[in-house]
Amino acid sequence: MIVRILNIQHRMNPLHIYCRLVDGGLDRRVSLAFCRYYEHLVFFWLKRVLKTLMYLHFLFDREFTLERVIRRK
Repeated sequence: MIVRILNIQHRMNPLHIYCRLVDGGLDRRVSLAFCRYYEHLVFFWLKRVLKTLMYLHFLFDREFTLERVIRRK
């Protein structure tokens, strides 16, 4: 579950989205403006929800460690 949350957090990161928009051919200024609004309106709340889910997972699964997840890759 944590791997999925971290993957979502990475893919929804404004910098990641900016890079994908520029790679897709959108103007840099337009991409930057879009990502600034996106960061303040969407990602701020999404980040809080994802962190809360991670904390809850750690709270209920005391045996879980991030090191174990990172080593699997």
